[in-house]
Amino acid sequence: MARQDSYSRYTIRVPSDLYERVKLAAGDKSINAQVIEILEEKYPAPAASEHEQYAQVVKWSDRVLLSTSEEEAKRLANEANEWLKGPGQSDYRIILSKPPDFGRWLPCIVHKDIIRADGMFSACIGIGGSGK
Repeated sequence: MARQDSYSRYTIRVPSDLYERVKLAAGDKSINAQVIEILEEKYPAPAASEHEQYAQVVKWSDRVLLSTSEEEAKRLANEANEWLKGPGQSDYRIILSKPPDFGRWLPCIVHKDIIRADGMFSACIGIGGSGK
């Protein structure tokens, strides 16, 4: 029979005094939640590969590219970068560029290491995720 959830069940025996310390540390949380939190800190999920990171930023870049206004482009770029810094754990960022005589903002994918302290950067990987 297939499992209905993504958890594996595993029973362990722990010394009574350790159990009490974990129970106390859990506070309002369940002991199970406390143990999972500790294990997640000790054994974090592996970071996305370089290819997976770039695929994520390309999706965001395409959304920015399809925006209909400057305000929407800036909002989407900010949302993208917040997500890429946090849950996305990506090394890439989206910078907006407005080429002379073009009339609209375009997303530029840059590696976080080339962004200077003043927010400027020295090179783009590409304008738009899909080369549009």
